[in-house]
Amino acid sequence: MACKITFSSLAKVSAVVMCLNLPLTAQIKKVNFQLKFNPQTSLYDCYMHVAEGNAFTKKERIQFNAQVSFVLPAEAEMNIIETHMPLQDNLHFGGSKPAKWYITNKIENPADLRGSRIVSITPELSPTGQYNELREGDEVKLFSFNVYPLPMCGEAVRLFDNQRDPNSAADGMRGGDFSNGFTIGGTAQKYSGNLPTVHPALPQGNIKDQLEVMVGETVVLEAGDWQHAASYLWTGPNGFKFQGKDVVFARVDAEKAGKYTLTVTSEVGCTTSRTLNLKVTSAEDLEKATSTQTVSQAETAVKISNADFSARIYPNPASSFINLSVNAARGAFVQASIYAIDGRLVMSNVIKQTMDANTMEKTIPLKLQAGVYNVKVNVNGVESDYRFICVE
Repeated sequence: MACKITFSSLAKVSAVVMCLNLPLTAQIKKVNFQLKFNPQTSLYDCYMHVAEGNAFTKKERIQFNAQVSFVLPAEAEMNIIETHMPLQDNLHFGGSKPAKWYITNKIENPADLRGSRIVSITPELSPTGQYNELREGDEVKLFSFNVYPLPMCGEAVRLFDNQRDPNSAADGMRGGDFSNGFTIGGTAQKYSGNLPTVHPALPQGNIKDQLEVMVGETVVLEAGDWQHAASYLWTGPNGFKFQGKDVVFARVDAEKAGKYTLTVTSEVGCTTSRTLNLKVTSAEDLEKATSTQTVSQAETAVKISNADFSARIYPNPASSFINLSVNAARGAFVQASIYAIDGRLVMSNVIKQTMDANTMEKTIPLKLQAGVYNVKVNVNGVESDYRFICVE
């Protein structure tokens, strides 16, 4: 519906503004700068944020002078790759060519920033450049640049801080003024500070912190799933090094025991490291640790106190077979299965029958890799584990 104005002449201006749904006050009053790393382009994008005010008219949208300065590691170089705003010949919103931003000044190792380089960037003002309509809260990309090399995952790359960083009179600045500034729609200063920098993302993921295995087992050190990962590097005992995601030891030995470090690197060189402690146990060590006061190395006998049955496994260590002996009441139902030490079921229902006497003994052929295994014996719903060692 059309807006019909019938107010007195004193109210006409306000009525027109309200009719057009425009704010009563325009003109940009405050802007902030922000630096964001763009993972899609591997470039840093420099933004101007409208902190206060608006700009709609031709005059209000014109870029006057501006300067954006950055602090980099002294060994790093930066190059402006893309420019975005303002647009040349954009008074009537028909501009399509971004105004050029270019490096105007550099200085290295000033007294207060040893090991750093300061670089200032300003826009080209001829021909003039204008922004599109600007509203409070808008984020406008000005230009994009690369930094090479990118040490410390970009943590040393930041915007110049007018309050903290050295001014033109400071030692080593040689009179250079690198203060950030931004003027639009006139010569009054509109820059009011920086927003936090968004650096490249670190690789994110995790690995097991500990793994216990037996001598002779096949062992896999798994990297798992990582975000922002481009390469994987494992290092470990005795100069071990492996470039790849997962490490496989076909027959692990005691020399492989120790601390392993996985370093994951992103496409832009950001790294995250995690460690895994690999414990390798021999059959003899395990036998000593799990033996009881009255049981010999040749067999294992376990009696549980809350049920009237007992069982034993022999020989132990075993190779091609084990004997499983169960003592229980006649008519008891017995089930038994074999599990790896990590809980995987490896042989199902090696016994599944009813006791026809008080003693039952069964020989179970084995086709297992060397390692430690548990036999889970269930008698009338009461279950217990019996451990044995398989050797080759």
